[in-house]
Amino acid sequence: MCLHAAIVCTSLFFKMSKSLRKKKQADHAIKRVPASVQLLENRLQSYDEEVREQAWKSIAKIGAPDEPLVEKCEEQLHHQNWFVREAGCNALAHCVHSGCGLLAAKAVEGHLEHDEQHIRHCAAQTLIELEKQVGVAIESMKETGLRPDNEDVIQQSSIAAATAEMLVQRLQHENPKIRKNSLDAVSRMGPLCAQHAEVICSMVTDPDLSVRNELLRVIARLDVILVDSVNLLAAALGQEEEKMRRSGYRCLMELSKTCGPQVATAVAELLKSEDKVTRIAAMECLAALGHLAGPHGKELAEHLEETDPEVRSCAVHTIISGGRSMQTHLKDIKKRTVNANADISRAAVKTLRGLAPVCSRIAKSAHKDLEEEPDLKVRMMAIEVLAGAQHHGVSHLEEVVKCLEDKDWSLRRCAIEALADLGEHAEPAGSEVARRLLHHDPAVRRAAAEALGRMGVHAGEFGHRVEGLVDTEEDSDVKQTCKAACEMLYAAGMEHHR
Repeated sequence: MCLHAAIVCTSLFFKMSKSLRKKKQADHAIKRVPASVQLLENRLQSYDEEVREQAWKSIAKIGAPDEPLVEKCEEQLHHQNWFVREAGCNALAHCVHSGCGLLAAKAVEGHLEHDEQHIRHCAAQTLIELEKQVGVAIESMKETGLRPDNEDVIQQSSIAAATAEMLVQRLQHENPKIRKNSLDAVSRMGPLCAQHAEVICSMVTDPDLSVRNELLRVIARLDVILVDSVNLLAAALGQEEEKMRRSGYRCLMELSKTCGPQVATAVAELLKSEDKVTRIAAMECLAALGHLAGPHGKELAEHLEETDPEVRSCAVHTIISGGRSMQTHLKDIKKRTVNANADISRAAVKTLRGLAPVCSRIAKSAHKDLEEEPDLKVRMMAIEVLAGAQHHGVSHLEEVVKCLEDKDWSLRRCAIEALADLGEHAEPAGSEVARRLLHHDPAVRRAAAEALGRMGVHAGEFGHRVEGLVDTEEDSDVKQTCKAACEMLYAAGMEHHR
């Protein structure tokens, strides 16, 4: 009986000893949280906004150990209430003033890849706020007299650089939502983005549309900070996929609002590409840049000699879109009007005609050619240019009307069409054209009648002279032309006087 009792007692003793050992091990496993950190947690979770704000702003004063402080602040990012998560972000950012800024950044780095979108957002916001607080800390140090090369200042700067690097690393993540979140966050760090401009601009060809759209907003935010990597944006115009070229175009247009000349220069480099689609995309972009394409007029004029009609047409449009900024390249364009290839010559003439309404020099040059050049082809091209000069052609109308008397019918035909194309700007020439209705040469009378008919309402009161000529004209060809001209004038609104 005594032996049995002894065995039972011994067994109970060992069980109790084992239980005590487990309890001690568990006690050692539990981390002790300082009372100051516990109080901080309570205040960060308060429903009172002022209490929460006071809590994170006073972190530097509580003197808590680094690890428990950062861990407890990081825990708030997982709280069910959004305002507590926000308080946690700010609390981690203010850890900079307690000397544990880098530890706080590392604590949230992993959350940039969290499954929950809001936690990813909170992690990114923490790094943004942390970088801001680093700036505040550095300014405070400078106010105390510390130089930028001081060890403490350098250490704080390295924390800011580390936060940017954490975000930049996620720009290559396979999840587009993580890339987008990181891109947005890193762009809010201002000058720190300069050293990462290349990586940021490379997102122009990201396979996900939402990321490419985010890059647009980033460019609007950072503008000149990214200008050194503008070539990467321009390179997107050479992509095979149209959506990528469109992305590059949109980004370049956004950057051109503040860095126009640099954008135009980067795009102009693509004009040297052997790929037709790339050259066209570059020209369309330069056309959209308008006057910024002016310095590159010489290179654009060279593309008027392209064998491909689509590229030639695009070059014409681009040069015309440059407006007055292209007038310094008049010689480069004009010398191609006499090219042996009729298509190239026609493209150059169309270009000059398109620029004539905004460049008076072109209209004056065309008038000089019309007046002095003996070559028929050159004179015909000059009239065609004046035909598109609009108000700049008014002072040269007399020379155009004189061409109605020329021996060559093709030149007279050009003059007729020019007066019609000038529209309201040809009104002052009405009387001079009508005077040719009395010319001794039937061919001149015929040309004048047709010119007035095609001028329509802009022939004014002189339209009725054509109507009167129908009854008195003896030449059958002229008479037939007068009848056709009257029909055009009636259709344009002239009243019947017969």
